[in-house]
Amino acid sequence: MNNSGDSVEVRDVQLFDIVGNLPAEIALRVFSKFRTAKLMIRCSQVSKAWRVIALDDLLWKELCRRRFENRKHVPKALNTRIDFSNILHLLTVKEMKDILVRRGIQIKGLFEKNEIVAKLLQTRPASSPEGRWPGKWISHYFVTVADSRRTDITKAELCGMTWHFRFFQQWTGEYKPTSVFHPDYTYESDIISQPMHWRFYAGMIQIDQYPPLTLHRSPYDWGWIMTNTHVIFHGVDPDFAQFEEEESKKRAEDAKRFAARYGYSTQDTDDEEALHEQQHNVQHQQHINQHHPHDINSTTTTTTTTTTTTTTNYTNDN
Repeated sequence: MNNSGDSVEVRDVQLFDIVGNLPAEIALRVFSKFRTAKLMIRCSQVSKAWRVIALDDLLWKELCRRRFENRKHVPKALNTRIDFSNILHLLTVKEMKDILVRRGIQIKGLFEKNEIVAKLLQTRPASSPEGRWPGKWISHYFVTVADSRRTDITKAELCGMTWHFRFFQQWTGEYKPTSVFHPDYTYESDIISQPMHWRFYAGMIQIDQYPPLTLHRSPYDWGWIMTNTHVIFHGVDPDFAQFEEEESKKRAEDAKRFAARYGYSTQDTDDEEALHEQQHNVQHQQHINQHHPHDINSTTTTTTTTTTTTTTNYTNDN
């Protein structure tokens, strides 16, 4: 009824999905402006059309590049800890073989695709993050973020990098002695003349009879840190150091191509994600300060956002 008492016809209002009806190329350009995984997942839950766009592999590959470019121990190729059981159809034989090689598996003699697939499913590393996602690079994103909080180092990881260390009460200058953990369980350092022995001990690393070293991850770049009451070790990622300059050039070229295709610079950041990172920083630093008071100044209070809630909601949605 209107003010004069006359009846007014009410018609059904149909909503029109503007983005969902755009050409695929333009829709991808719109979604490429979304900077965080959280926002991408929310968009994927709007409709079927939005879901297809939001889960596009190219968008997630670029999101991974921006998110992980300054992080250590992040593989440039697909993370070997991914559960590939639901996305095998998206992998090429070459990608499968590469994953097996990086897992330390001999591929000599594997010729049939079904043999390679079986080996891929059988050799997933222990303590890998749980969860499955519908694409290669979205899987890489969430598994890598979850794996950045892992503190049970493998023998291959421990022996695959050099370590800088310093004592808390000495050597406050720039000099950082270097040490190496060898696969035969011997330990060598710049400051000792004879090799020592190391071992895994209750989830920690022990060198001879010295106090065991507790493992942490750096809140700044996800690097490995080991501490006890006397000393702190920082792992030097060989891949990160070797390819940093080369990757910097490659990232610049990729950024130009991406900007040309999608119309914005990949150097932008997201305030919401930065806020979550800062909050996680404070919690991580409080833990370090509480359990290792000597290590107050040895780590930087910047870390990456956690996506546990996001991945849980997404998994439930599927």
